[in-house]
Amino acid sequence: MKLLDAVNTVLPYLGEHPVTDIDTANPTVDLIVAAIERHREVFLSEGWWFNEGTVTLPVGTNGKIQTPTGIISIYGVDCNIEVNGTELFNLDENSEYFDKSITVEMIKDVQFEKLPLYAAHTVLYTAAIEIYTADFGVENTIQILQGYMDNALQKCKMENLRKRRYNSSAFRRPNGFNRLRSFIKFR
Repeated sequence: MKLLDAVNTVLPYLGEHPVTDIDTANPTVDLIVAAIERHREVFLSEGWWFNEGTVTLPVGTNGKIQTPTGIISIYGVDCNIEVNGTELFNLDENSEYFDKSITVEMIKDVQFEKLPLYAAHTVLYTAAIEIYTADFGVENTIQILQGYMDNALQKCKMENLRKRRYNSSAFRRPNGFNRLRSFIKFR
């Protein structure tokens, strides 16, 4: 979904006409774009099938590992790490140096226009609710926007389940209960 289309979806609810460009000198457009950006970051931080992945990061010649760009968060799989500016910090060794490559899970940042449709709709309607409530308070229109947002979020969650192919049989293996407990704890 294009950002312009998202902005033009919200404007009529606020009693304003659609615009042809988001770079216009319209303060309402600026508020909508800012709200979409805030809600996009919050939505993505949960981690979804399209922005989450596991990768192995190599150690540089200086013994350090560079922080990948375009990420929201990063978690060590085989060690505990923390972002320390442009480099990772090894919490297990209390050092900025690593002696081997590490495997990490990353939640990547994704631009609004590259979001899957239902993800974009969830962000769009969440932002619309924020903007509308700030201008007009809680009215009947909020229920309509909330319905659209709930529908989009539900479809996004369904697609997330399909794409991740969760399977309960993996939890029936030896030590399966611990795997289930850790799955529930961190998801």
